[in-house]
Amino acid sequence: HTRYPLVTGVQTCALPIYLFELNRAAGNKNKAVAALEELRNSAQFVEAPVAYYLATDELVKYLIDVGEKNPALKIFEDARIGGISGFQNQGTRDDLKQRLDRREIHYSLLGEMPNPLVDVVKSINGETITLNQLKGKVVLLDFWATWCGPCIEAFPTLRTWHEQFKGDLEIVGITRFYGFAGATDVNAVQEFEYLKSFVSEQKIDYRILVSDGIANQLRFGAMNLPTAVLLDRSGRVRYIEIGTSGSRLIELRKKLVELIGEK
Repeated sequence: HTRYPLVTGVQTCALPIYLFELNRAAGNKNKAVAALEELRNSAQFVEAPVAYYLATDELVKYLIDVGEKNPALKIFEDARIGGISGFQNQGTRDDLKQRLDRREIHYSLLGEMPNPLVDVVKSINGETITLNQLKGKVVLLDFWATWCGPCIEAFPTLRTWHEQFKGDLEIVGITRFYGFAGATDVNAVQEFEYLKSFVSEQKIDYRILVSDGIANQLRFGAMNLPTAVLLDRSGRVRYIEIGTSGSRLIELRKKLVELIGEK
């Protein structure tokens, strides 16, 4: 019933998440929120930090998505200060704070128009392009690198989506110069040739932008790779997540289909 794993010590984890998703789909906001609050309280009571983080993260994202960003950010701040203090172990508190801190920039971006991409010096499979030029389509920004195994694992799925949702979805892969190609130190010219060869080998046919610096990753909180960012047709950020897995790709596809269906 849920894309989240059961967390050891929290046997009630699955039911609140299921009730949240059920009520979210039905448009019952109060009941959806109550289900997540129940899970947060239960997770604190039985010392289940992962469940507490997942419920808090889902609650903040949900409230932002339904237009209640200020209450959402207050819940985030309260969790980062008071919520984690309810856990007894200092290591647990430190880990929770680190998880929440990493999400701060993502929460600030959700529902907003992002800053323009900067320092884009090269493009593969098309001309360089701005985010403004892509308004009218749903946009998936995929932050990746050649050395990132999980990034590569996601490429076949992204290629499928690029073909399946042609006309409605624009996928833009974003990488940067790292100064090496494989295990060899290279200059920018050599690295770009390596990138072109790599993109060809991976059969990537959507646009790849190459930046000279980390500014774009910093702007989108994408220092951990891969990071996926979804923009709706108006150009607003509606989804940001780090990492990839089968369940994460299912979640991402569900959200992009939702955004494609929005008028």
